Parts: sequence; C-alpha cells; structure tokens
Amino acid sequence: MYKQVESFGRKMMNKIPGLSLKSEPYVDMWGREQKDTNVFSRAAENFLSPSYWESKNVTPVDKEINRLYEKSGETSIIPNTPTGYITNDGKRFDLSATDYTDYKKQIGQTSYNILKNVMSDSDYKKLPDTEKVNLVEKTYEYSRAVAKDDYLDKQGVDFELEPWIETAQKVKDIGVNEGDWMMAYYYLSSAKGKKNKKGDTIDGSQKKARWDIVNEMDISASKKEQIWEILKESYGYK
Repeated sequence: MYKQVESFGRKMMNKIPGLSLKSEPYVDMWGREQKDTNVFSRAAENFLSPSYWESKNVTPVDKEINRLYEKSGETSIIPNTPTGYITNDGKRFDLSATDYTDYKKQIGQTSYNILKNVMSDSDYKKLPDTEKVNLVEKTYEYSRAVAKDDYLDKQGVDFELEPWIETAQKVKDIGVNEGDWMMAYYYLSSAKGKKNKKGDTIDGSQKKARWDIVNEMDISASKKEQIWEILKESYGYK
C-alpha cells in the first residue's frame, strides 16, 4: 500500500510544470523546508490532516487559523500550496523547479511572518472573528501578489499590483514591518469621518481620522511622516 501511495504521489507531483522531486527540497505551506522527502509523509503536512497536528511544526498561528476555521467554516483561510505556474494577461508562465521552490518559500514565509505579527497584536485580539478571517484572507492575497510581481519582474514582465498592495510595498520599502502595516491598513480602510447634524461627513474629518491611525503606530515620527506622504498620494490628499 505504501509503495502505491508513494508512486501515485510522485506521478501527481511530476505533473506540475517544471517541478522535479529529486532536485528540490520539499517546502510546506509556511515556506519551511522539510527534511523528510517521503511523499507519503508529505501528505501529513496538509493543514487539516490529524498527522499535521501531531507534528512539532504546530505554532500559535496554526492554532488560531484552526480556531477561526472551526468557527467560520471558511476554507479560504486554510494555507495551501500554490500551483507551479503563474498567469498574467492571459499568458501562462511555467515555473522551473528552483523558481517554484523560491515562489512557495516567499508566499509561505511572508504569510506566516505577517500573521504571526498580526495575531500577537492586542488590537487583533479585540476584533470579531469575521474581521480576523478577513485579515487572514488579505494576508494571503498580499503574499501571493507580491511573490507573483517579484517573479514576473525577473522575467521582464510588467504586473500591476492592486493599489492597496502597491501602497503596502511602498511602506515596507521605508522599513515598516508588514504585519504592523496590515493591522494599520485594516483600520485605515474602515476609517470614517465625523458627521454633522444633517448627517453629512464633515470636511477633512476622515483625513484626520486616518492621520490619527498612522500617528498611533509604534514607529518613529519620521516614518509616520513618510507613511503619511505615501497615503496622501494614495488617497489624493493635498
């Protein structure tokens, strides 16, 4: 039975374009290299497998995602392995074995590091589970888009990031932790201005609310100013 499973596993893995089981290390959903190259053992790395929860790899991030999954039933928050190809403007790019390994590592490690930071934030703990699910989904979306952009850039291909991801990249470039920014982005995207007696939004009140969020971040004053300049461009503020 074991040999049949291993043979089937190898056939399925070899169907992924450019992937070679012999030359590349196995990388799990969080971008961690696994020493065990046994295909049957790899199946136990599936997040929903009981075997995964018996391993030493289980982290507080895993436990929180599992809790959210059991509460919400949303499969979109379960980490999974990306395909061995990328599409852009209708064109398919098959990743080489090395590129695929790097791609999985980048997506997995970026996702894990952001979630580890986000989930340890006291503000995260105050959020309803529905919003926590949204943050996890946004983290995956961000990680995959950035990895895709990096790969295509190396191929000399232009790829247009969504505005919020492009802003996040600019913030990262000035030295702000991606996890810290993901929490700030959550509050920025839901910030609302104050209303007057007629129910109309008071001019400049939403802008002030957003500045207050940036100003509360635990970073230097100079970085706050740099972030605000980035946001002014993003939101069209003068």
